[in-house]
Amino acid sequence: MRIVAKLLEDFSEDWHWVELENPQEMIPEERVFDIDSAQTLCGIFLSGPTRTRLHDTGAPSQPDCPSCLEVVKPLSAELIQDISEALGD
Repeated sequence: MRIVAKLLEDFSEDWHWVELENPQEMIPEERVFDIDSAQTLCGIFLSGPTRTRLHDTGAPSQPDCPSCLEVVKPLSAELIQDISEALGD
């Protein structure tokens, strides 16, 4: 499961692409997951297994971490619009 998130281990203000390995939703109403591990695309690794809560902090749709963006290029506004139109949004 890939999400845009900030990490406590990263003391900058960057939003990262974070891969949650084998997420199992434990408390859906609180967005609590058991995960085997988590890793940002730019190389920050969180070992597990552990339980984590996803906080709704207004994450953007794309990260702003320069290193994560080098790995996965953000979608252009035009492509996002095309996808929205194709999905009927």
